[in-house]
Amino acid sequence: TVKSGAPMGPKHEETLEFAPTYEYLVLEPVTGDLAQSEPPMTLVAAGYSGKSALKGGKNASGGLVKNQAHWLQQLTSSSRTGSHWGGTIIGIVDDEHYLLVRQDNNVWRYGGTECTLEEPGFRENGLARITLVIPIADAELVERLNSEGFKSKLVGVSAYVRLKRQDGVEGFILPDNLPTHEIRVESVESGGGYTNTGWAQIVANLDGSQIKPYATAGHRGDLACGEHGWFSVTGGLATVQACRWTGRTPSVSVELATHKVVQSGNTVQLVSETLYKGVPSDLRENFVQYHQAIFAASAKARDYHCRGLHYAQ
Repeated sequence: TVKSGAPMGPKHEETLEFAPTYEYLVLEPVTGDLAQSEPPMTLVAAGYSGKSALKGGKNASGGLVKNQAHWLQQLTSSSRTGSHWGGTIIGIVDDEHYLLVRQDNNVWRYGGTECTLEEPGFRENGLARITLVIPIADAELVERLNSEGFKSKLVGVSAYVRLKRQDGVEGFILPDNLPTHEIRVESVESGGGYTNTGWAQIVANLDGSQIKPYATAGHRGDLACGEHGWFSVTGGLATVQACRWTGRTPSVSVELATHKVVQSGNTVQLVSETLYKGVPSDLRENFVQYHQAIFAASAKARDYHCRGLHYAQ
């Protein structure tokens, strides 16, 4: 029995009646010749969850990516406010008839014998970017650059310029008649751990050593799993991303990449190269100079609601 009516107006009682329905699945063991000729099937339950960022922090999401199962049923639920939700995907699978389920950055494959990591997803956007820095500049120069379509600002006596692209030209265009300048690669350390998941990015020099950030988040604002330090270097830098989900093995996967500036005439490019993608424990003697950065990224992805830097001078 519920009360209905207009907001701030009179109410009346209504009786709502529901006819519950149930769906049953009967599983019978396969015996005899059929058991020898048919691949084994498995009943699996793949869970996922989601979270909105309405009150700050970061989003989390998951769901069904691909359904090749013999049979599937999806159960869902959500909080009263809608800021949290989740589901369980129940299916009958074998190695040829499988499910792909995503939780945050990872896609998991549910087959007949085991659950495996199908694709460790990593964030491609915002990892690194090019910025033009003019150490000695004035307001007149900044105004000229802005009139030419470059986004620039004056900080002290230095100008920071966001380069622009031009149709038909690969890379970014440099302004004409520039005074002494530097082309820098910028990136940010960010992320942290959630209850069952985590994502983090660590920034390092090209040789794997720590960099001193030009700015940090300090103690301002909502820092949980946010951005914690900003870095800017000439030539290039390396980033390490780590994705974590405690419910599966391996629980953490990482991606190591370098980002370098390549200049040709009045155009510059940021060339990114993935050096390693996989489980940190499989590195052994490979990429030794990056081991500290890689394990720092793994630790940050486990750090529940991380609020500070893990790898910086």
